[in-house]
Amino acid sequence: MLRHMATESCTIRRTTLANGERDPAAATVVASGLGCTPLSSADVRSLGALQQNGLIQSISQVFETVLVSLADVQVNDIAVIDDVTYLVVAVAVWPTMGAQHLTLERVLQ
Repeated sequence: MLRHMATESCTIRRTTLANGERDPAAATVVASGLGCTPLSSADVRSLGALQQNGLIQSISQVFETVLVSLADVQVNDIAVIDDVTYLVVAVAVWPTMGAQHLTLERVLQ
């Protein structure tokens, strides 16, 4: 059933940090054409720890999605969905379902 809800396509890109900065333009594609569910606003009750740990800057631009694959996705990767760029701030693997839950923060530039 989860696969039927995956109506969006996601590309995962990875970049390295240079002098404490990340250059999204220099990111290389790790995986593309990944099926994912439409983005939904993240539950603000579960974002406090991410904000305290400095993983997110604002709770107003944080979203969640589910990838219906077990791709190589890591925290600080860049996810592109509908030509919008997001920073991956959390990844949770659901191995019994072959899926991953991603928490994303919109990259504002």
